[in-house]
Amino acid sequence: MRYVGFFIFLLFLTHFSYAEEPAPTICPSVKAIRSVGVNKSRSGYPFANFIVTHDPIVPYDTEQPWELSMFMDDWFESDAMKNAKKGLENLEFTSGPIHEDWGGYDKWTCNYQTHYAKEVVMEFYRLKINRS
Repeated sequence: MRYVGFFIFLLFLTHFSYAEEPAPTICPSVKAIRSVGVNKSRSGYPFANFIVTHDPIVPYDTEQPWELSMFMDDWFESDAMKNAKKGLENLEFTSGPIHEDWGGYDKWTCNYQTHYAKEVVMEFYRLKINRS
């Protein structure tokens, strides 16, 4: 439980530092996503492995620090990583950026598709600042 609270605190600090980022008008290109690649796998989600590249300094071709998430089928972790890398080879952009209001945050989502993953999304969060 202590780790969950610490993670939430770090998430808050990370996103607070980007509160003044402009709203995204374009999504990261497929070429930029391929060049960064995937570097982590998290298992434990029901029937899925979760592949993520999360680094606010990632050199995507946009101004915002996006996070890539790929939700894989129920492969073992090593197979999920291998298939995630294959999936980047035939990745296609489908839509975005789509804005959502997440309470104290603004969230933008870009959607992509590949036949190696159930879902591929890029997400960017910005903390709302009350200027009243």
